[in-house]
Amino acid sequence: MTDLRQAAHQALEALESSRIFVITREKTKHPEGTEWYDSAITTLREALAQREWQGLTDEEIWSVVSRIGTADSNVNPLTVLSDARAIEQRLKEMNT
Repeated sequence: MTDLRQAAHQALEALESSRIFVITREKTKHPEGTEWYDSAITTLREALAQREWQGLTDEEIWSVVSRIGTADSNVNPLTVLSDARAIEQRLKEMNT
């Protein structure tokens, strides 16, 4: 987890904890007081939500490598696909 993500998680926990305090202690005096907390909590939760990894299809890889299948190509298609999958795996490890 990156430092920014850790800070965001800590901020989310602090907002959720202090929101409870506002609800229990101040809601009767200031009912609008929780709107700011709710908005900030929702924004942080959405920002922290992890998107599921989506890899490339074989067709998408082939479309990127335009020399595959041409008469002057000395590129092995199986090597290209294998290399592309290895790159994807490394990116997945770095970003999830």
